[in-house]
Amino acid sequence: MSETFSVRRVTSVSTVEREPLVDAVGFAALITAGLLGGLAAVAASALSAAISGLLRQGASSREIAPVHDVRRIGHDLAQRARTLCSSLPISERRKVEALAAAAPYVVRAADVEAHVRSLIEARTAAEVGAAARTLREAAERSHTHVLLRSIDAACRAASIRAGFPVVHTTETGGGLRVVAEDRSGRALVTEIELCAGAPVLRAEVVGVADGTCHAIADRYLRALAQAGIRYSDPPIRRATGGVPVLEGSREYVRGGTRTDRVRARTGQLRVAPISEGR
Repeated sequence: MSETFSVRRVTSVSTVEREPLVDAVGFAALITAGLLGGLAAVAASALSAAISGLLRQGASSREIAPVHDVRRIGHDLAQRARTLCSSLPISERRKVEALAAAAPYVVRAADVEAHVRSLIEARTAAEVGAAARTLREAAERSHTHVLLRSIDAACRAASIRAGFPVVHTTETGGGLRVVAEDRSGRALVTEIELCAGAPVLRAEVVGVADGTCHAIADRYLRALAQAGIRYSDPPIRRATGGVPVLEGSREYVRGGTRTDRVRARTGQLRVAPISEGR
């Protein structure tokens, strides 16, 4: 017997119980790190006022949400910045709006610093517009990288907590695959992907033939929550019939690293996405 778990999507991952990614920082914190040289003092003041709440949170984020959720926060901050700097020349106002819109992202500083400088140094309206778009795209790419790697770290920690201490991660063409093994030939295979901007987890218990896959999946779900993974809805459980479902699970069963691999009973955990706009 095997079982499936499903929820609508991962809504956030925190860094509370894990080592934070050492190169990740809240974009708002970069504003206090000397990157705004050349921005008019009045504009810098308006920007600080618009994102004051984020600045008080410090240099790193403890909750990382999907890009489309962060984008909405950025839009609200840009609207606030527009009001606060309405008396500035239009080019300066647009710079402040662009920086405010990027403020809630969690990024690797190296991914965005050059784009911040290009925005601040832009002179014409066309240059400002192009630099603002490039900065937004770079911030979203970097945030997505940090988000996926944070989910990866949470899955690795949860796998160990669930009793699978040998863990490794590989890239899978836009996603990540986490394979965690124990000493009896069983494995947890977890695939991390993005669908319509929302993180998706799919995981299976592999090599279990005695009905304990349900208990293992239970432990893994609890461990994911303890490791900082948050879902939009409670998991929905369904039987799978004992056949490996994920490509990663099928690859593991066909060959992987252990000679004592068992092919049969499988329990599945799936964190499914919802589309933007729902």
